[in-house]
Order: sequence, then structure tokens, then C-alpha cells
Amino acid sequence: MCNDNNLLTSAKRGNWDAVLDSLESGANINFQDDRGDNLLLYAAMQSRWDIVQTLLEKGHSPYFVNDCGETPLSYANSAEAVRLLAKYNINPSAKGGFQLPLSRLIANRDCEAVSSYLFHWGHPVNSPSKKVAEIILESYDFEMFGAYTREYLEEYEIDQIIRSNLPRKRRAVIKQILSRRIFP
Repeated sequence: MCNDNNLLTSAKRGNWDAVLDSLESGANINFQDDRGDNLLLYAAMQSRWDIVQTLLEKGHSPYFVNDCGETPLSYANSAEAVRLLAKYNINPSAKGGFQLPLSRLIANRDCEAVSSYLFHWGHPVNSPSKKVAEIILESYDFEMFGAYTREYLEEYEIDQIIRSNLPRKRRAVIKQILSRRIFP
């Protein structure tokens, strides 16, 4: 059986077979280093959602925040990851809170993941947040904005967001882009 620091070193290196073997031999599944990092966080950082699920099934606590305010949700990068973490009620209210993981999902341009995140953490898809559309628009990712708003907002709501968040010159550009993609 390896000591707990070696367990985390194996996790950092992505040697998950060694980690799982050590856990079978009785290693502490909830061990955290001096920064509060643990197996669950390393698995999430590496997008190893299969390992995240295995760790949670083996009893890893989902309720922790490291010293930087990160949780596994901070690294969610797909709808599958969001649904998995929601199943275990992992809380997004750490430092960076709701906005940090949502911004990462938006950056990945995955509408399904954004919708899953909103559904599981207090923003039902059937009443989507205009704030999310504003966050997307602030990034000037007009394609993601178009995909998200086409799916979840009415034409007048989209127009309001554009008028209140973009300078006049940018408004004309995005309206041209959106008119071709959203409003046939």
C-alpha cells in the first residue's frame, strides 16, 4: 500500500490504475494535500469523468473546495460531466461560483453543456437566463450567442440583449450574422 502523498502523485501523473489499486488496498480516498487538492479534483482536471464517477461511487466526498476555491465542477467541460456532477450535488458556489464553470462551458461552445449546467444549478432551461446570453455576447462569440439564443430566447429578447450590451457598430454586424442564422 502506498502512502497518501504517493497516491496524489500518481493521480497528478494520470496513473489511475495505480490509484485505483491503492484504494483497493485501503488508501484514504478523501486525502487532501496542503493546498486542499485531492483525487476527485485531479480526475476532473484531466477530464477523466469515468474516474470521477468511480471515485464518487467508492465514497469520495463530493463536498470540498481547495484553497484556490476550485471544485470538480470548475473543470466540467461537457454535458456528460455536468450531469454526473449534478447527480452527486456538487456545489458551484465555491470561489468563482456559478460564473467560472459556466464561462468554461461557453468557451467550449457546447450548448448542451450550458443548458445542462443551467438546468441543474437553478436556471431551468424552460426559463433561460438572459444573463447567460449576455456573458456569451461579452466574449464576442457570435456563433455561440446565436446557437444559444436561437434555442432559448425569443426574437425580442435577443434584440434587447444586443441593444443593451453592444456598441452601435457591433450591433449592425451581429444583427447581420444573426439574421442569416436565426431569423429566416
